[in-house]
Amino acid sequence: MKEGVVPYKDLQLSKKQQVQLMFDRIAFRYDLMNHLLSFGIDILWRRKLVKQLSEFRPQTILDMATGTGDVAVTLTKLNPEKIKQTAFEVLADKNFTANAKIPPLWDGHTAERICDALVSYRK
Repeated sequence: MKEGVVPYKDLQLSKKQQVQLMFDRIAFRYDLMNHLLSFGIDILWRRKLVKQLSEFRPQTILDMATGTGDVAVTLTKLNPEKIKQTAFEVLADKNFTANAKIPPLWDGHTAERICDALVSYRK
């Protein structure tokens, strides 16, 4: 039987565990690389997102695949006291970058691991 492609051939971990490890290893520098490689366009589109969403005055926001939490953090500018915001990330460990960004911005922030995912939310 043909073996599947895995990030680390020398590790005796499942493919799922290896992908998790790979993302855990790059997460701390992902934001910097995203800013540099996009020439700052990622920052501009998040600002545009806030501007466009503000017209709708959302009461609830669900950020699926939140990554390092930049969209969730940017969306706090919409009126964080009145918006129920949930950020969800499947590839997150306990040291996940979004964990450090979100708590200071969301009063009453809760982060918990549900199955193999991290869910951060403000009630």
